[in-house]
Amino acid sequence: MMIRSSGALQDLLGGFLVYRSLVPVDDRLPTIGDLRPTLGLGADRLPRKAEFDYARVVGEIAREARVLSGISKGTTRLLFVGDTMRNDVSAFSNLCAAMGWTGHAFIADEAGAAAHEVRQLGDGQQLTISSRWCDIEKFVNDGWAAGFGCDEETVVVVDIDKTLVGARGRNDHVIDKARQRAAYEVVQHLDDGAWTDETSFKRIYDRINDPIFHPLTEDNQDAVAYSSLLVACGWMSLDELAARVGQGWICGFKGLMDEVAKTWSSLPSGIIRLHEAVREQVEAGNPTPFVAFRHAEYRCTAERMGHLPDGTSRETMLDEEIVITEEVWQAIGTWQARGCLLFGLSDKPDEACFPPADCPDALPIHGIRTHIVGGRR
Repeated sequence: MMIRSSGALQDLLGGFLVYRSLVPVDDRLPTIGDLRPTLGLGADRLPRKAEFDYARVVGEIAREARVLSGISKGTTRLLFVGDTMRNDVSAFSNLCAAMGWTGHAFIADEAGAAAHEVRQLGDGQQLTISSRWCDIEKFVNDGWAAGFGCDEETVVVVDIDKTLVGARGRNDHVIDKARQRAAYEVVQHLDDGAWTDETSFKRIYDRINDPIFHPLTEDNQDAVAYSSLLVACGWMSLDELAARVGQGWICGFKGLMDEVAKTWSSLPSGIIRLHEAVREQVEAGNPTPFVAFRHAEYRCTAERMGHLPDGTSRETMLDEEIVITEEVWQAIGTWQARGCLLFGLSDKPDEACFPPADCPDALPIHGIRTHIVGGRR
């Protein structure tokens, strides 16, 4: 495949997408706040993507999106496209169970060994796993033959990050570069002494982003970024942090806050001020406590979307720009043309997806045009 054109997520999805806050971009749709009483959800917690309550909220929002779209038929089928076996497959399965839908899901990652597998998950749920994003074309055709993706009774839910943009195993490293750069910029803006160079910081970030650190980070980029900052400023060596996490001495973001409190006086003054702000957010239960990092992530992500000239080679595009995955773009466009409702999911927090208040002319991530690129690396 070649570079064909450019597009923005909102070209296909409109405002029918939610970020981590579960507040739809289209303000005509209900928010999680609107749905809490109806669904019996407590007011003090935001469900995450792999949880059943998350699916209940998304399912109800999608139901209202169909009403807004003038679709009179009830939903009976779900098509789901994602990139992770844990979060995306859980979200797919939970949506089917919560809403009473039968469903087909497509999960791809081009970083692994060659694979193509179809699994029956039970209760009318079928999962296709592939190491090639181009296999989604067969998934579309097979679904058509089975009655999925051919009319208004089907809802299509597509994951945004590392699926519709920054395809996992092909272009996702550019998303990771944006996050690493964002975390490093926060380090650089602190006013204490000399910090580690960017190459060394990347090494720290990459290691803490590894699954072996999940007991600490819980796969939350806020925790990854903040832990990397602490190591970079000399609070604790990377090896010592790894040992403490491995031995179970530091568990979760709250555990990290408790550990830092033991050596409070040894922290540089800039870190102390930042730590106090992060600690307050952690104690308040905010799943996005490192706000400065997320604001920087928005800027670093936006800078890497659509910034290369149209004549740039495909290889350079995939190396340096966050691009739309052409195969996924074409698939969901086909489903939309057949009458299916499209709905997008992103686990990124709003702070990383919308411009800050002091940049009123900047666009949200879903409104930024970037190149549409296909083909395996």
